[in-house]
Amino acid sequence: MATQLNESFTVSNPDQAWGVISDINTLIPCVPGAKVVSADSPTKAKAEINVDMGSMSMQFSGPVEIVEQDAGSKRAVIKASAKEAAGQS
Repeated sequence: MATQLNESFTVSNPDQAWGVISDINTLIPCVPGAKVVSADSPTKAKAEINVDMGSMSMQFSGPVEIVEQDAGSKRAVIKASAKEAAGQS
């Protein structure tokens, strides 16, 4: 089952923000609990994220990729596909 998130926000320094968003290896560590496992290119990497929910903790890993980007409008579409390391979800 796929989940789609659509987010928009305003930043004070769009060029600096675009530098982070357009490099997946710089962007991934900005997500709490996430880290780059292996970097394939500025637009592709394998990542891990630890998710804590109360007393439960899960670790997910999988590929993350920038599938579309437009520097002119500073717009990016990022696709992530992760599975729980324990294989439960």
